[in-house]
Amino acid sequence: MGVNVLKKKEVLFICIILLIAGVWWGVQQMQKPESYKSVTIIVKGEVFGTYSLEEDQGIEINDTNIAEIKDGQISMISANCPDHLCIYQGAFGERGGMIVCLPNEVIIRGEDMTAEPGDDGIDAVVR
Repeated sequence: MGVNVLKKKEVLFICIILLIAGVWWGVQQMQKPESYKSVTIIVKGEVFGTYSLEEDQGIEINDTNIAEIKDGQISMISANCPDHLCIYQGAFGERGGMIVCLPNEVIIRGEDMTAEPGDDGIDAVVR
């Protein structure tokens, strides 16, 4: 008596839910770029520069922050902000990511190589 057998309708319902979840996951995966080969640094709403993740380098961002690209990943290694949260956010690479330093208004983000020219993805800057 302890075994509860699923009815045909219950099995069909579960299969439909799994099919919908699988289709949704597939669509999400197709919309992602393959990888991010560069990063864009934005300071106070303006593009500071775009840098390749394939070239190791240090990037001095004004007199406030220093970012470092090393082994295909970028991280913030120095900042003059009081909390240093941007340093603790860690590194990211070709799988994408973002580093934000709010006090200095610095954003580092993975650059989608499939984006249209001029589409920086920013729709507003709040001050």
